[in-house]
Amino acid sequence: MQFREIEFASGLKDEKILRHFGEDEFAHKRLLARMNSPSLSESFFALLRRRGFDTPATDAPRDAKERRSNYGKRQRAMVEILTHHEKLYKEYELAEALLDHDEYFSLWRSHHIKMVERMVGAKRGTGGSEGVGYLRTTLEKKFFPEMWEARTFLNTKHGDQGCPFAK
Repeated sequence: MQFREIEFASGLKDEKILRHFGEDEFAHKRLLARMNSPSLSESFFALLRRRGFDTPATDAPRDAKERRSNYGKRQRAMVEILTHHEKLYKEYELAEALLDHDEYFSLWRSHHIKMVERMVGAKRGTGGSEGVGYLRTTLEKKFFPEMWEARTFLNTKHGDQGCPFAK
């Protein structure tokens, strides 16, 4: 339950996981509270919105088109922060701290897989999953994908050409 609380609080909210805890009233109540609370991602982008960025404050768009639009707006904000970190220092430092959290969690996942492999081999997992095979599928999960992918749009000519996403 605590592991799932960290995931939910960080932005990886999954109703299927919540349903797995339906029989455990205590765990279900805590996870439901996390599900309905703003994630770190939502809180970060809500902060940017309050500071003048055109970023959606929620992770839950109504449809695929809106999801792509919101994702793009978040990437643009991140590129702006990354390319003007000297004037957006606080936002930059907070984004980097969130990425540290994401990276360390990913490293924990990797270490956990190796520990499970060493201890139980290819047996079924404690949560009823297929074990190591399932755990490997989680390695690419990211709490803040927009922050990671924004780096794709950075270039050395930024100063000469303006922001890649300039209006």
